[in-house]
Amino acid sequence: MDGDELVMELTWEQGPGRESQVQPPLGIWRQYFELDETGSLPVLRLINVRVPEEELEAPRPVVFHNHNYTIEVRGARGSRPAIARFTKLGPERYEYAVYRPPDLEFETYDKLLDEMPNDLRGANERRWFIAPQEARADQPWWPAGDSIERAVRGARGEAAEATEVLAAREVLAELAGAASEGQGYDSFTPRRRAVELRAMAEATKYFNAQDWTVRDVSSSRSYDLECIRDDEILHVEVKGTTSEGGSILLTANEVAHARNFRHTALFVLHDIRVEGNPPRATGGEARILDPWTIDEDQLEALAYAYQL
Repeated sequence: MDGDELVMELTWEQGPGRESQVQPPLGIWRQYFELDETGSLPVLRLINVRVPEEELEAPRPVVFHNHNYTIEVRGARGSRPAIARFTKLGPERYEYAVYRPPDLEFETYDKLLDEMPNDLRGANERRWFIAPQEARADQPWWPAGDSIERAVRGARGEAAEATEVLAAREVLAELAGAASEGQGYDSFTPRRRAVELRAMAEATKYFNAQDWTVRDVSSSRSYDLECIRDDEILHVEVKGTTSEGGSILLTANEVAHARNFRHTALFVLHDIRVEGNPPRATGGEARILDPWTIDEDQLEALAYAYQL
């Protein structure tokens, strides 16, 4: 039926250099391509949707080769692993696409091939399944055709959200002077790093002078310094800036921590001077808020991550 889908793992059945000579299992020929083994072999028109100008070519005849039905699929040329997805457009006419790592679709189809039941698949056959537009009474385990597209769109949306939002968070974290998760200060530009290291050094010196034992936890926590004095614990958020320090950038994690941890301080070193190449930061004037309580009226949202 038009719109029926096939997802099939591509293998090395003809060996390297002959990857385009694809030999689907007999179950695929019968159930998807509707091959009549008693009649003449069909001639199929395949359209590669990923490279449409390449695949507008002469129709491809199905041939019987080495005890298997074989079809030339130009898009199958290349490395393995690979997965092909076919969609039936009409009588003996199909569009297809081939996916390989690191294509997002490859990960989605690879997972579906592992999870999808297929009572027609032989024990040693490649992985495959059909997703018909209408349910088949004789194969009730087949998924609905639109479920494949939903799975791909869902994965694509999750990846786009993860990539886009993560990138935004990384940029904001860098501008706010916070270490990127798992990367620490090495992810920063040299100038930004010099400013923040200058602020961290001055903050450490200040709290040491107040008889605190100071530990730098900026690479693993949502605050920068952990200070201990007798039975007291103080968490310090450190900010460095070359501006006059009228406002600073805070990440969502920094705000959440300041809201939730009772004993938090804010150390801002402003008017830092940066010179030379590599950059060298000097000077700066300190402003300390201890205790530091987030004033909600002083927060301004610069961006949001919106869940759909």
